[in-house]
Amino acid sequence: MFEDSGYEIYEGRGRDYLDHIQQENGAPDRRALTFKELLERLRTRYYELEEDVAATYGGEQRENVMNLWISLLQRSCAAYLTDDTLDYITNSGVREPGNEEEVEEVYEDEDDV
Repeated sequence: MFEDSGYEIYEGRGRDYLDHIQQENGAPDRRALTFKELLERLRTRYYELEEDVAATYGGEQRENVMNLWISLLQRSCAAYLTDDTLDYITNSGVREPGNEEEVEEVYEDEDDV
């Protein structure tokens, strides 16, 4: 009927297509929010650990434990703090964006510090 009247028929866009577009548009905001939440969790963990260590250890031991924690954190983040970060990520077997598996949160026993 519409074709006979000179109108062109366009394919419709389903909900899946709209969801995909909205996910792409909101992705930078979600990444920024996720990054901010990660930094906040790390900051919170530092201060919790500092309180626990201060209650458990004194003087030089307290300093040694906190310095060790900072050192381990620096070592684990070192690859992400260089100019070669993109090369590290692409060559380390990281899954394609969008195929990330849910990462299970692991909390160490604070008594092991």
